Amino acid sequence: MDRRIDPRFECTDNVSVGWNDKGTPHAQEAVLINISRSGARLLTHHRIPVGSKVSVDYPGGNFVGTVTHCLARKPNHVLGIAFAPGYEWLKNVFWPKNAPGLGRLPKTA
Repeated sequence: MDRRIDPRFECTDNVSVGWNDKGTPHAQEAVLINISRSGARLLTHHRIPVGSKVSVDYPGGNFVGTVTHCLARKPNHVLGIAFAPGYEWLKNVFWPKNAPGLGRLPKTA
């Protein structure tokens, strides 16, 4: 069941995700597989606990959010991330490298 209030856009881009687990910082590479104004779905090699606060870093910026679900899809994990207030995705700020569902790159002024 899709619980997002914003439309999702399929995409593929490499990002880095960082989080703390009991005070220990962790980071791993991930693949962004879809994005919406309010959240994203990532494919990772390692599990990140539900409820963890994460930073999803991309060239030129980052999103901050919370892991809403983590599903094992051997050998990987699929993470749902809800963005924190103030970290909404805007097309004119970050445009995934491979985003067929988004159409063309928006023109800049």
